[in-house]
Amino acid sequence: MAMLDHIRYTHNDGLSSPSALVDIRQDNPERFECYWNGSGDLGEFRISRTKIRPGFDVWACDCLFRENIHFTLADHPAAFSFSFCMSGKSMARYGRKQTPIEMSSGKQGIFYCPDPNGTSCMSMDVPHRQVGIVISPEGLRSYFEDDLNAIDPVMRGLLEERQEDLFYHLHTITPAMRAALQQLIGCPFGGMTRKLFFESRALELIAHQLHQISADRHQPAPDGHRLHPIDRKCTERARDLLLSNLENPPGLGQLAREAGMSHPKLNRCFREIYGMTVFQYLRSERLNRARQMLGRGLNVTETAYAVGYESISHFSQAFKKQFGASPSRCMGAGSMSHQ
Repeated sequence: MAMLDHIRYTHNDGLSSPSALVDIRQDNPERFECYWNGSGDLGEFRISRTKIRPGFDVWACDCLFRENIHFTLADHPAAFSFSFCMSGKSMARYGRKQTPIEMSSGKQGIFYCPDPNGTSCMSMDVPHRQVGIVISPEGLRSYFEDDLNAIDPVMRGLLEERQEDLFYHLHTITPAMRAALQQLIGCPFGGMTRKLFFESRALELIAHQLHQISADRHQPAPDGHRLHPIDRKCTERARDLLLSNLENPPGLGQLAREAGMSHPKLNRCFREIYGMTVFQYLRSERLNRARQMLGRGLNVTETAYAVGYESISHFSQAFKKQFGASPSRCMGAGSMSHQ
C-alpha cells in the first residue's frame, strides 16, 4: 500500500499538504525568514526556515501530532545536513538505498546525500523539536577555502564529492551543543542582527560536530559508551513519562521505579542519551514549554505557574539563563519566533 503523504516540501513551492489533512499558513516576518504554521485533526506544528546565505539555511520545527506523520522532501539539491533532535522521534529514508535512520531525543547527526530526497515519519503524542542546518557542498567548502587537507579525511572525501550515496554519523547532543541550540532557538534579536546571530550559532554547532566526528575516528568508544538497547528503551520510557507530567512530575525515585532501574543508573543513562541529569532535563523541558506558552500570549505569571514554578523570580532567572532573554521579551512572539 502506498504511503500517505501528509506534508511535503519542495524547493520551489515550500510546504504543502497533498492529503489536505493539514491546514498550512505561511508567514514571512523577515525577508530572509519564513514560517509555516499547520493545524488540523492530525495535530499542530510550526516550522521555520532562516536563509543565512545562498545554499545555507537553518531550519527549526516544533510539532505535536496525534497520528504518525509522513514528511516528504522532493526536488532538493545535494546538501549537508547537521541535525539535532531535542525531543521526539522520527524514522527517515533517504538516498538510493533508502537506508532507515532513526533520530530520537538527544541525538544529533551529520548527513550528506547527493540525492537527499526521501520521506521521514514523525511519531505521535511526543513533542517533536528539531534544528537542522542545511548547507550545500559548495557553501561548506567556502568556509575552508584552500585548507581542505586540514580537516578530517572523512569530511574531506565528502567535500570532494567522492560519496555516491547517503553518508551519516550519529551521536548524542553534548552540553555545549545544547547550550548553543537553546541560544539559537531563543534568539531575541530581529533584522540583520538576528541573521548574524543565527549564522554564528550555526557555525558553532557545525564546529562541534566536525570535532566530534574526528575524535570518534581517532578515539574508539570505551566499553559501556553505548547503552544496552533495553536500558535505552527504559530511559526513553521515563523521559516520556516526564514529558507528560511537566507540571507535576514524579519524583526521581518513582521515575526510576517506572524505568526499572536505580535512580543513579537512570541519571547516568539520561546523561548518556540527553547530555544532562533527570532534573536538568526536566528544567530544560519546562522552560521550552514556557517559551511556547509565552509565544501564544500567556503572561509571565500564568506561564511560570503552569510549568510548575512557584517563584516568578526563579522562573525568570532560569528562563534568561537558558534562552538569553527575559520571559517578557518572548511574550506574543510565537514558538521559535522573535521580537
